Amino acid sequence: MIPRTKATLAALNEDDLRQEVLIPLFTKMGFRDVRHHPGSGELGKDIVTWTSERLLVRDDYAVVVKRGKISGRSSGAGSAAEVTNRIQKALGSIYHDSVTNQPRRPTRCWVVASGEIGPEARRAFEAALSIDQMRVVNFIDGEKLQCDAVRACLSG
Repeated sequence: MIPRTKATLAALNEDDLRQEVLIPLFTKMGFRDVRHHPGSGELGKDIVTWTSERLLVRDDYAVVVKRGKISGRSSGAGSAAEVTNRIQKALGSIYHDSVTNQPRRPTRCWVVASGEIGPEARRAFEAALSIDQMRVVNFIDGEKLQCDAVRACLSG
């Protein structure tokens, strides 16, 4: 079930957002081995997946999932500071490929929130992350997520 309205999307808890929206969406978009990366060893990564869009080059992705809005605050749950910490952990730690059991380090990171990622949060990310990190991190807020989810549902 991929929600078709912003209200439905906003009402989901983080686990349902991951399981009912993001994993099916990434799978439908052609990403491989899309899976929840649970437990204390997640190190910022809620979902891991990969793609090979370029010949012989595998891009490993870590997805940081947040329910609701990400604020520009410097501390607390749902703050840019909390999410920045998770981004840095996700990009700096390995996970094991579920098929080969080979260690993999994410080369890209998506931050996906069911709510807004406003200008204050984006400025906080730019201030806290290095230029190299900002090049490999993409931010998807609830509005874009809802549009992409609907598009994926309608195309398949």
